[in-house]
Amino acid sequence: MKRLRTALLWTVSGLLAALFVLAGIARFTSPGFHGAFGRWGYAGWFEYLVGGVEIGAGLLLLWPRMAWRAAAVFVIVMCGAVATHLNAGEPVQAILPAVLLIPIILVGYRRHPRATLRARLQAAVNWVADRELAEEQRRQTTGPHSPRFLRSPDTSRSQTLPY
Repeated sequence: MKRLRTALLWTVSGLLAALFVLAGIARFTSPGFHGAFGRWGYAGWFEYLVGGVEIGAGLLLLWPRMAWRAAAVFVIVMCGAVATHLNAGEPVQAILPAVLLIPIILVGYRRHPRATLRARLQAAVNWVADRELAEEQRRQTTGPHSPRFLRSPDTSRSQTLPY
């Protein structure tokens, strides 16, 4: 199950990275975007800034230690895209950035150090619980009436020396 989750996480991260890197490149090469940013009331340089951010953060999605930071940047960019489309009276165009927020947030959460720390802490807690259960089962099978060689030595009583 863990391998499936890891493979799915890498697949979603790769698809998002490819999507955003290609969208960032399109911002530099496609003349269609130039008119749209102007129509929305943004300065001409803002399109290049968004394109550069999309390329950079898209590549960072493939670096696990930086992926949650890239996802945070994309959440800001996508919220800005949704707000821009809604303010411009284009609610249908706001659907795609709003839907993209879901996988972006999931990748950011799964790549965040606290998520992996939580998993490691849960594994440690499970290990301690398993050890305690095993010790309790051992105590139940080796009760006070069991042969002496099966019982563990009692270290709670202090031994007094004869002198």
